Amino acid sequence: FRSLPQILCFNTMRYTFNMITMLKEKVNTHFSFPLTLDMSGYMEHTIIGENNGVRNENEIKEHSSFVYDLIGVTVHT
Repeated sequence: FRSLPQILCFNTMRYTFNMITMLKEKVNTHFSFPLTLDMSGYMEHTIIGENNGVRNENEIKEHSSFVYDLIGVTVHT
């Protein structure tokens, strides 16, 4: 990612394709959610690198904006 929104939402599509029945089936295994999520490892500058790996002050200050707190989960049954 190059930038992230203030509020980050994920939609997990938990389906698999059954080759025997040739139908899409819902996956019902346990799925846990972390209370905090640090997205800094998925940022473009972390993966590709900038300035030969030297972190500048703005990047260090910006790091806190890559951490999200879980505020809700919707489970459809």
